[in-house]
Amino acid sequence: MFEGLVAKLLNQYLGEFIENVKTKDLSAAVWSGEVSLLNLKVKTSALDFLNMPIRVIDGFIGRIFLKADWSSLGSKPVTVVIENIFVIARPRENVSAEAKAALETAIHAKIRKLSAWQKFKLASPAMPEGASASWTEKLATKIVNNLQISIKNVHIRYEDPSVTSKATTASCLGVCLGELKLFTTNKDWEYEFLTDIEAKTLYKRLDMKNLAVYLNTNSEQLNQSTDLDYYFHDNKSFRHIIPPISGFMRLTMETDDSPDLKKPKLHLLLGLDSLGLTLSERQYDTNLQMLSVIGNIQHKINKEFDMIKFDEGSPQQETKYIKLYKRTLNASWLPELDEKEKGVMNELERKLSFESLARFRAKGMAELRHQLKEGEDIMTREDMKAQQAKTKGYISSVTSYIWGSRRPKAEEPKLTEDDLAKKREEIYKQINYNPEEEMAAEERRKARPKDYINIAVEFKMPKFFLNILSRSRQKLAYFIGTNSSLKASSYVGGLS
Repeated sequence: MFEGLVAKLLNQYLGEFIENVKTKDLSAAVWSGEVSLLNLKVKTSALDFLNMPIRVIDGFIGRIFLKADWSSLGSKPVTVVIENIFVIARPRENVSAEAKAALETAIHAKIRKLSAWQKFKLASPAMPEGASASWTEKLATKIVNNLQISIKNVHIRYEDPSVTSKATTASCLGVCLGELKLFTTNKDWEYEFLTDIEAKTLYKRLDMKNLAVYLNTNSEQLNQSTDLDYYFHDNKSFRHIIPPISGFMRLTMETDDSPDLKKPKLHLLLGLDSLGLTLSERQYDTNLQMLSVIGNIQHKINKEFDMIKFDEGSPQQETKYIKLYKRTLNASWLPELDEKEKGVMNELERKLSFESLARFRAKGMAELRHQLKEGEDIMTREDMKAQQAKTKGYISSVTSYIWGSRRPKAEEPKLTEDDLAKKREEIYKQINYNPEEEMAAEERRKARPKDYINIAVEFKMPKFFLNILSRSRQKLAYFIGTNSSLKASSYVGGLS
């Protein structure tokens, strides 16, 4: 069950950034309790989520390792290790091709948004009545309580060859990270495995080492190398605008649903050993040039992209789409779409705006709601088939919720009602879930006063400095601040 959720998340998110992710092999590895992926190549589209006219030209992840004993989450930690992340990005060049790529990205984003909108609107058959979000919270908490994450050696570099005169050089902006570790501790912030599943307070600690940002005005472009030191060890040629800094996070979470009102639900303490900014005149000018290049490319892409607009839809398109859309829902008296009709519907979804598609779908749902039996919920035809095929019972619904679709036939358990009842009790016990108690807890949460502090955040930094240099890197000005601090709180009734 837990492994199903993790496998789904890994397949979903790794597939967006890594090339040639074999979902079946990855899922099988997760079910075995140990995943070890080596020498992964980063997709050229990995940075598209930034919505900037840049693309990855090279990149790799040396190792992703996950270890979890799914049957003993209460006695063994879930460990995630990610090592040696390197990415080089440059400005996009082919504006026409990039405009088309931007259009495809926008279409995919629109479809994802439409899918999320539909999930919100439709009554989901996968989560049965009486199983609130608290069940999911319990499931996530069970894993997170003893989750250990380690990220080592990160180097992300942006190169712009157009700013320099030589073909082999470039102006470079880079971010480096030595290590990031997250783990569970005791109240003294020392590592400790949490065995008490009913502990009222959870302590999590995050340590960061050697985060730095550099800006080189004229450097040799990085080439492929088998020597990891070439990518990850601090290079003396790097001109840091933010020198390496270390910091920490201390998270205290009250897990009791009726806590002491004097304690915030979540207290977050953040700290840096120091923070500095060093900038020369040459770096400042180069930064402006790099931003100008990005701005000009983005303007050209926008100009070409603006030629292709999403349509609002004609009355004829509205009628056609609603008829097709209703046949994707649980209107069992209507025939399913054939391949040609699916193509017509997909083409309409590519051309029409999100607002129009959402409006058309809402109308289709409204029409269908009048045709369904009283009390019958609207759902997709796929969900309807899955609901009919699955054994009734809460455990079946939970499985559907985690996997998001039917398991392969070979994995589907053939359980009696007594077996289901026993399985249900095992799961409840493993994640410490009691439906009656959760309903009472929800009422207690709603009853909290408006001045109850949900979140309290503190930030501390003993030193801050600003260093301004000339083109020859002679000191022009130097500012320093000490003992900086900041506090903020979020109340039930609003922010402070």
